[in-house]
Amino acid sequence: SNMPEGSFTCAIDQTNKMMYSIGKNNPYPLMKYAIETNSWSTIANLGMGGPRLDFNTNDGLLYFSNDSTLYTIAPSTGAILNSWTINGLDNNSGGDLAFAPDGTLFMCTFSGLYQLALNSSNEYDSTRISADNLPFMPTSMTFDSNQELWLASNDSDADMMVMDNITGGWIYKY
Repeated sequence: SNMPEGSFTCAIDQTNKMMYSIGKNNPYPLMKYAIETNSWSTIANLGMGGPRLDFNTNDGLLYFSNDSTLYTIAPSTGAILNSWTINGLDNNSGGDLAFAPDGTLFMCTFSGLYQLALNSSNEYDSTRISADNLPFMPTSMTFDSNQELWLASNDSDADMMVMDNITGGWIYKY
């Protein structure tokens, strides 16, 4: 099936076999791909775009981030339900979001890997996991069935790495 518009994002609801993406051009449509029927539909125009998106199986919501803000989005309507400031990012460009199997939220940006936690002021604090700036610019991230964290670079040869989400160590795989 043809995607309605190019995108920088991808989030998968494995239970319902849906893939979500946000268009890369204004008005930044939230799009849904039904895996079983091989069909795309546009849910709503979000009016904002960015690089980071994941589906949270615990609450059934999409989590979207651009710059230093995190949003929750209702996947059925495209309504933005909440937003939070993210504190402590060394660089807020690029990257992706991924929920670990235990529900912990991780974010990568062009400066590295972070763990996010909601604080008492209703903002997210980021804790940098990777000690140094990465020698690649991550653009996508996911946990596999073995709970390994995979990242891909935005280079034309698109390297894939596995990263330790505790130490920040990483190794090129492909």
